[in-house]
Amino acid sequence: MIPTIVNGKVIDLGCGDGWFCREAVKRGANQVLGIDISKNSIDKNNQENNESKIKYLVKDLNNFDITSNNNNNNNNNNNNNNNNNNNNNNNNNNNNNNNNNNNNNNNNNNNNNNNNNNNNNNNNNNNNNNNNNNSNNNNNNNNNNNNNNNNNNNNNNNNNNNNNTDTDTDLLLEESFDFAFSAYVTHYLSDLESFFKKVYKLLKSNSNGIGSSFLISTEHPMRTSTNCVENKFIDHKFEGDEHSRKVWPIANYNEQGKRVFNWLDYKGIIKYHYTIETYVNTLIKIGFTIDYLGEIEFSTTEFKFNSSEPPSTEKDRPYALFIKVSK
Repeated sequence: MIPTIVNGKVIDLGCGDGWFCREAVKRGANQVLGIDISKNSIDKNNQENNESKIKYLVKDLNNFDITSNNNNNNNNNNNNNNNNNNNNNNNNNNNNNNNNNNNNNNNNNNNNNNNNNNNNNNNNNNNNNNNNNNSNNNNNNNNNNNNNNNNNNNNNNNNNNNNNTDTDTDLLLEESFDFAFSAYVTHYLSDLESFFKKVYKLLKSNSNGIGSSFLISTEHPMRTSTNCVENKFIDHKFEGDEHSRKVWPIANYNEQGKRVFNWLDYKGIIKYHYTIETYVNTLIKIGFTIDYLGEIEFSTTEFKFNSSEPPSTEKDRPYALFIKVSK
C-alpha cells in the first residue's frame, strides 16, 4: 500500500519512535518529517537520529499550523520593494546633487556677471565663497550618501533577520509532501475533518500525473464503539449452541465522539469513536479519492502483546482499519 517514494518527501503524522521515518529513508525518500505529541519520544528520536534526511517535531495533531506558499511570495515582494526603495533613494539623491550643482553653477555665473565691474577683492571673496559652498556641498553629499548607506544596511539587516527567523511551521509547507502516513492516531483526534483538511493541504497536487497519497491506519471502529470503561469479550450462548463462546459486544456504534477506556495498567485513556462511514465520507468531502479500504486482523506477535485472549477468539473481530487515499 506504500507507493514508490524514491526521492520523495514524506511526513509521518504520529511518528512515535520514528520507525516509519527510518523505513521511508530505506525506501528511497529524500526528506522525511516525523511529528508526535510526545516530547520524550521526539527528544529520544533526535538523540538517536543519525540520518540527515529525517527531522522530528513536537506537535499536537489536534492543533497544529501549516505554512501557506503565499508567505514565500510575500518575502519576494518585500525584497523587490526594498530594492525599488533603494533605487528611488539613489535616484533622488542624484537629482538633488544635480540640482545643487545646477544652482551652484547659476549662482556662480550670476556672481561672475555681477562682479565684472568689481575689484579683485570681490573676486577673491567670491572664490572663497564658491570654495566654501563646494566644500559644504561635498559634505552634504557625503552625509547623504552615508545616511543612505546606513538606511540600506538597516533594511538589509532587517530583511535578513526576518528571513532567518525560521519556525517549525516552515517545515509544514502547503503542497510540499509526496506521501503522508498516520498509524494509530486518528482515534485520538477530537476533530477528524480538520486533521484530514490539513493533510490534504500538505500534500502535492496531482500535477505530475502521479499525485500524492495518504495512508491511514486506526483502531477499528468496532473496538472503539461501546461506551464503557472496560470493553472486553463476554461469554454468550447462542440459540442452538451446546456451549457458550466468547463474543465481542458492540454498542453505541452510531454515537460518535469521546470514549474513556482502561487498557492493561493504563487508566482513563481518551479516544474518539468514528464510524467507517464518517472516515470514508469525510475524506471524499475534502477531495481525496479512496484507493483502498481494508480491515486487518491481528498478527501472531500482536496477539501476544495486546490481547489476553487466544488467537481463535481475537480473529473474530477486526483489529485495524486501513484506508489509502490519493490527492
